Amino acid sequence: MGLELERLSMPLIALPDGTVRVTETRVPLETIVYAFCQGATPEAIADNYPKLTPPQIYTVLAFYLANRQDVNLYVAEQAARSEEMRRTNEACFDPISIRARLLAREQAVRAQREGFRPEGERS
Repeated sequence: MGLELERLSMPLIALPDGTVRVTETRVPLETIVYAFCQGATPEAIADNYPKLTPPQIYTVLAFYLANRQDVNLYVAEQAARSEEMRRTNEACFDPISIRARLLAREQAVRAQREGFRPEGERS
């Protein structure tokens, strides 16, 4: 009885916008690559991303190791794209003023709660 070798399918899908994700998840390729390059083991990646199975992670890492130059270029392009989106969003929505408004709203809600006393508990 010989060992039967099955061909593993690549658990990656390229979306129309150019993003590459693990099939049937929202986890992008660069997330796994970043974690691996920062020293995370496949098991640690699986712990942090429960939607990913160990075979998916190992297959993606094998793909990365076999195509390191191309994947690193893709990751750099995604990082640049993400940075451009961040700049565009910040130009439209100033994060500092949004933060100030959210903090003011939180303080108003807190003050309202502290000022509210159920009937019968007024001093």
